[in-house]
Order: sequence, then C-alpha cells, then structure tokens
Amino acid sequence: MKGCDYVEDGVWRTIAGRRVFIKKGQSLTEAMRESGKFKSIKNENKKTMTKEEIQELKEKQFEIIQKHNPMTDDYHVGIRKVEDIKTFEEVIKTADEDEEFVWGDYSLEDAKRDLENGFVTVYSSHDIKQGTFVSTSKNQAKEYAGGKPVKSLRVPIEDVAWINGDEGQYAKVKK
Repeated sequence: MKGCDYVEDGVWRTIAGRRVFIKKGQSLTEAMRESGKFKSIKNENKKTMTKEEIQELKEKQFEIIQKHNPMTDDYHVGIRKVEDIKTFEEVIKTADEDEEFVWGDYSLEDAKRDLENGFVTVYSSHDIKQGTFVSTSKNQAKEYAGGKPVKSLRVPIEDVAWINGDEGQYAKVKK
C-alpha cells in the first residue's frame, strides 16, 4: 500500500501529512485518536439541522426502507411509518439505559461520544446496504448471525434511521 511502512505489529501510515501507527486489528480512526495528533476527528459537515430538515431526512429514509426492506409484520421491532424513525440525538435525549442500550457492549456514554464525532460503528448479521437492520451492539449482531460472520461499517450517524440506541436501519440519503 502506498504511503505505508509495515512492521511486525502494525503499520505506519501518513495521514494528512502526519505519521500514524496503526496496530494490528485497530481501525484507522482508533489509531488517529490514540495518536493524539488528530484530537478533533469530527464530522466536518456536522451542523445543526432544522426541524424541517430532520423531517425531510426521516421521510427520505422511510422511502429507502420501504423500497429495500419494509416491515411486513406487526410484532417485530422495526420502522413501519416515518414517526418510528428517530435521529441519534433524539435517541440519546430520551435514553433510558435499561431500554436503549441493553446489550452491554455499547453504552449511553459511547453514544454521546459518537454523537460528538458524528460517526458510529454499526454491526449486522447481513451485508450492510440500504434497508439493512443494524445495531450499535456487536453482541446483538453476533446473536442474530447464529455463528456466521458479523459485518461492521463506520458510518455518519445520519445514515441510520434509528429505532432506539441499539437498533436502526441503514438508510443513506444521497446528497
């Protein structure tokens, strides 16, 4: 890989003109945070959305969900109408640790950190594409996967139509 110097326990990469050491199994974002050289790894496009913009985002996400993976029953947790969609900020503001973050490997504190950064890692027992159910909990995804590999993806928080702190559906609105 261009711009990399491989060593036994990881790799040195040059990112934005700075050298960062990435340990084996570590994500680039984690390495950048750990290095201290990139103290403000945030979504640079992050801005406060108006109520109208939030409503428009939710409506577009609902269209994506209806097209790619609509709910066809009335007993599973899921998104059946626009009003079922929450923003990540709404999830956090109304969070009850006992109901929102029940799997134990992703907490309200983790959610607040991710909200500040503008990105979250989501997991699924399926390939993560439009409409896929995703979780902030790797443990939950593992349970659903039934021994199969779990998929993960680091995404902007607004690319998920959130149901609660543990679950949502991936619905990236094209800009």
